[in-house]
Amino acid sequence: MTTELLLSIARTIDKSFDGKVHLLKSEQGFEAPAFFIKENRQEYEQIATFQKKQSTHHIVIRYHAKKESDNLECQKIGDKLKQLLELLDFKNTRIRANNMYFEVQAGTLHFFVSYELQFYLQVIKDKLENIKIQEGVK
Repeated sequence: MTTELLLSIARTIDKSFDGKVHLLKSEQGFEAPAFFIKENRQEYEQIATFQKKQSTHHIVIRYHAKKESDNLECQKIGDKLKQLLELLDFKNTRIRANNMYFEVQAGTLHFFVSYELQFYLQVIKDKLENIKIQEGVK
């Protein structure tokens, strides 16, 4: 599920910005402008019943501007990312972002966003549930 979420974010960024999008890894000697997307951490919790679970995915997106000291460009990219990622197309639905904020340091944008996903586990019924036992002497 994490990979699909990261791919959805990458597709959204790729459609709207120039620059290469890198997933899960940082490359040395990359060509700016460039985006780097990775999951910072993931939390799971059980909700009410055994079958329903919730996962929170904390994502970090780094953007390196073409000029190393271009903080204004990073501010603009951060504002646009807030608009683009607030509602993300994911698996034939749209999910809303939580806790979006960004920081700019020395020409690098650090954008933080979280998504909460709820899912149901498939319940497998025990096949031995309806077995009848007959006792007797022959």
